[in-house]
Amino acid sequence: MRRKADPNQDQINYFNAAGLTPVGDILFIRDTYDNNEDIDVEGFDYGFYYEIENTRFGDFDLSVNATYLDTFFIALSPGAQQIRDAVDSGLISNEITVSQEGDIIRQDGQPEWNISGTLTWRHDSGWGAGALVSHMSDFIDTGAGLDPNGDPFIVEEFTTMNAYLEYEFDRAGAFEDLRIRVGSNNLFDQDPPLADETNGYDAAYHSIRGRQVYIDIRKNF
Repeated sequence: MRRKADPNQDQINYFNAAGLTPVGDILFIRDTYDNNEDIDVEGFDYGFYYEIENTRFGDFDLSVNATYLDTFFIALSPGAQQIRDAVDSGLISNEITVSQEGDIIRQDGQPEWNISGTLTWRHDSGWGAGALVSHMSDFIDTGAGLDPNGDPFIVEEFTTMNAYLEYEFDRAGAFEDLRIRVGSNNLFDQDPPLADETNGYDAAYHSIRGRQVYIDIRKNF
C-alpha cells in the first residue's frame, strides 16, 4: 500500500503544465509479504533396476530413475490475480510477470524432467567401472524478460556424466584388499546453461564445477 500527501500549489502547477494529474509527495510505502494460497504438486516417479550376474564378462548393474513434474500450481493471491487480469486484458504490459504463483512448472526452475542413470561393471579379475548420467530438462527464466518476438528466455537442458575405472587387488600380502580407482566428475566438462542469476547460472539447479579428475586409493586393514 502506498500513501501520498495532497499536492501543494507548486506541484499542481507543475503537473498541470505537463498535462498530468497532480499528485503529492509519497508519505510511505507499506510493502508487506502476502502468503500464497494452496499449493498443488503432482508428478510421477519412475524406477528401473536390472542386474546381470555371473556372465563371462562379469556382473552388470543398471538403474534408471526419473521424476516427471505434472502439476505445480500455487493459487493466486487476490493482489496477484489483479495483476494477472490486468496483463491478460492488455491494461499493463506483458513484460510484467507474476512469478511463483499460478502454474509455475518450468518457471524459474521446476523443470518437468529429472533423470539419472547408473551402470556399473565388476569382473572376477578385479577390474570394475561405472558411469552416472544426470539430465535436467529446460525451464523459463522470467527475470530475463522477453525477446523482441515476445518469447521468454529459456534456460537450456543440462546433462552431465561421471565415470570411473578401478582395480581391486585380491592377493595376500601388502596389496590385499587394496582398491585403486581413477575417475572423473563432469567428464565432458559441461558448462551450466546461461541464466539471469548471480554469476550467470542458476545455482539452485546447476553446478558451475567443471571436469574433475581424481584418484582414490582404499585399503582395508
